[in-house]
Amino acid sequence: MTHDQSADKQEEGDWPALNQRLRDNGFAGLPLHGQSQSAAAQQPRRHSHNQQQHQAPKLDAVHAALDSVLTQYDRRARLVQELLAATALARERESREDAVLSRLRK
Repeated sequence: MTHDQSADKQEEGDWPALNQRLRDNGFAGLPLHGQSQSAAAQQPRRHSHNQQQHQAPKLDAVHAALDSVLTQYDRRARLVQELLAATALARERESREDAVLSRLRK
């Protein structure tokens, strides 16, 4: 297999399925080209393997989608860190309060 054939094979991914996964996870889908808008609107949502091979997103759309996904995951990671820190702080506060209550009971 030549390098060009290998690159073509990589571009033949199941883009409609990937789009659906992006949408299912709250991200925008990638605009696919290789089919006119009117033809795409007339086609049922399920695509044949042959149709999938001829649909691929534009490189700038892939870049924008990947940037959006990574931005969202960065935001989620910060949120998780904040929640973990808040939980640790709440545990420390509870432990100090329990210690104070123990001393007051004596």
